[in-house]
Amino acid sequence: MASIHSDIRAALETHISNTANLPDIAYENVAFDPTTGTSFIRVQYLPTLNRPAVRGLNPQLRYQGVFAVTVFGEYIMAFAQGSRSSLSYIAESTFGTTPAGNFTNLPFSTHSLNLTKDRVAGNDIQADRMPRVDRHGNRQVAGDIVVDLRDADYDDILESAMLNTWSSDVLKVGTTPKFFSIEDYAADIDQARLFTGCSVSTMAISLAPNQMVATTFGMVGKNMTVSATQKTQDAASGAAPFDAYSGDIGIGNVGGAASVAIVTALDFTLTNSFAPTFVIGDDSAPSLEYGRAEVEGTLTAYFEDAALINRFLNESETEIEVSVNDPTGTNAYTFQFPKVKINSADVGVDGPTSRMISMSFVALFDATEATNLKITRPS
Repeated sequence: MASIHSDIRAALETHISNTANLPDIAYENVAFDPTTGTSFIRVQYLPTLNRPAVRGLNPQLRYQGVFAVTVFGEYIMAFAQGSRSSLSYIAESTFGTTPAGNFTNLPFSTHSLNLTKDRVAGNDIQADRMPRVDRHGNRQVAGDIVVDLRDADYDDILESAMLNTWSSDVLKVGTTPKFFSIEDYAADIDQARLFTGCSVSTMAISLAPNQMVATTFGMVGKNMTVSATQKTQDAASGAAPFDAYSGDIGIGNVGGAASVAIVTALDFTLTNSFAPTFVIGDDSAPSLEYGRAEVEGTLTAYFEDAALINRFLNESETEIEVSVNDPTGTNAYTFQFPKVKINSADVGVDGPTSRMISMSFVALFDATEATNLKITRPS
């Protein structure tokens, strides 16, 4: 009987070996070394121990058994990776409505854009103490987009932050909001989140030695949808990021005096205070309202003399101007605060090294420039 089962196994193995498009096959009693990461199948013939059955008028022996085919493969579960993510945007002509057309790629380092919903809890009281009702209320989009500032790629976003448009390569604080639809796409799982009605509520820029110019756009928006289709997008400019060691900074009297300090760090934030306006009949805002354009910052410099301290003591107005460049030196942004009030000037001793002066400031409206913050780009 053993030879009969050997013949049956050989016939089955021949049949499966002649089947097209199968991976490598591991046969019984044959050495097999699978390749790591490659699928293969293992075949086994398992005869029953029962005696063969006799059937029909012309008796024939029927041998029963199991021919097992086991598939071995490497299963990789797809998780979205940050390295496979992209952001892109398109300007909206109607708040919260995504227009037709190509999006523009937006280079970024990190982002935290998300939709949040308020929780509306029921107030019913039951003898078992357990709540019966819990619902979702108003929704809004919020989160930060962190970037390395560079030429061209963020000009539209800067317009949203300043509530104005570029004019002769100059951008000043204005009163006209600009809104975007922003897509967050995860290429490895083919999922897209589309945020609508987004505008820049805060813009924070940080300059420090040996670093790129880190910029954080704090976004506020209306709503979010999801899909499995990425928007068609145009490429970013490919420009190199600005750095803080290729530019220049000056602090002087209003009107443009020479520098009075060697600055080691400068941080400033523009706050527009965008907030959704909710109404009855809709859980998403029909518009966003904004507040004053508050510009505040901090500056650290070497303690050389009493010039900055005296400006603090005398409540003297001053001017701050900082330029940042890319490696070519041809692409640069200049940030000018034409009228600044110093609100603190702290000097301490932090060990035996150089003493520093740290000051906070607020940028005020300057009648000559008609703004409290002016950005200039290359022509």
